[in-house]
Amino acid sequence: MTTLGVEALFGLCLYGVSQALTGKLEKALGIVTLAFLLAVMATNFTIHRQLVKGFPLSEWQEAYYEWAGSLVLFVIVAVIVAFAFASYEARERRLQRDIEFLSRQKGLEWKKEALESEALNEYLEDSKPAVFEQVRKTLQLPASSFSSGSRPVYGFARYGRRNGDEDGPK
Repeated sequence: MTTLGVEALFGLCLYGVSQALTGKLEKALGIVTLAFLLAVMATNFTIHRQLVKGFPLSEWQEAYYEWAGSLVLFVIVAVIVAFAFASYEARERRLQRDIEFLSRQKGLEWKKEALESEALNEYLEDSKPAVFEQVRKTLQLPASSFSSGSRPVYGFARYGRRNGDEDGPK
């Protein structure tokens, strides 16, 4: 699996550097990966050749032989993740999401400012009679007997005091 992973990543990086990778970051990552994989492949070839021919391995070669396979697989995964973060498409998507977020945030901030503004409160206060008229029509209530200049009284207060009750009906 390690050999297959190394060879496949080397082939893909070689293709990427020559044909597909854009930008300095992607190309630099591709070149560094190619150099690393070339060193791994050369070391693997040398150790394998020594084992086949029966030559003894040095101490570092034995340590490499024991650990290289498992560690290189994780390095390959790390390189793939690095390419995913460095790719032009990923950078473009992140930038597009940032722009969308900032525009939505600014729009929501403006809406909040408008909702908290005194101008909106004044407009809504001036619109109360029209809103109450719409509600009256929707509920099919009789027309108010108030004159156009008087202010309607809402709630129980319109019934006035009864039998000495200061607050009206409860």
